[in-house]
Amino acid sequence: SDVCSSDLAQREALKQRAAARETELRAVESDSRKSATAAIILLVLSLTMIALTVAKAIPSVLILGCLLILGPVVAGGAGATIRSVADLVGSQSITPPRRLYQKAALGLAAGALAALLAIIPQLIAEPHIPQTVKLTQEQQDEMHRDQFDTLTPLAMITGFLAGFAADRFYQKLRDVQIGSLE
Repeated sequence: SDVCSSDLAQREALKQRAAARETELRAVESDSRKSATAAIILLVLSLTMIALTVAKAIPSVLILGCLLILGPVVAGGAGATIRSVADLVGSQSITPPRRLYQKAALGLAAGALAALLAIIPQLIAEPHIPQTVKLTQEQQDEMHRDQFDTLTPLAMITGFLAGFAADRFYQKLRDVQIGSLE
């Protein structure tokens, strides 16, 4: 009787573990679908921004400036979510190390910071125009438009790569052991 009840208890425990594992697998599958969908949306949005800039389809300097700032942020989010999907594809683990929104947030931040580091020096180093030359507002806008057209794809690629590597970078930073400062 004790052997039968022990055997039944073991079978019940195995069934519960199998059910729990099945639930976890469904959750991971759902996360990977969400990650893949977010990655595709952000990547398409990023590529659209680059295409509009390269095609010179945006007449407003203000909108181009916004793309120069927002584009790398979106591209960083795309890089992070694509990395998330890539990590899930070959993984045997049923629990991802970070949730999608965490990876995307890291990617957005990394994309913004990396792009700013890339574009600020370029914006500061405006072409030298002699004081005797007076540019009209139209000429100034055209000069800025050319500069933004050149910098936006560069900034977005930088943002994407920073987003793609962000999770690994933060993980390595977290794992660093700081020794005694004596």
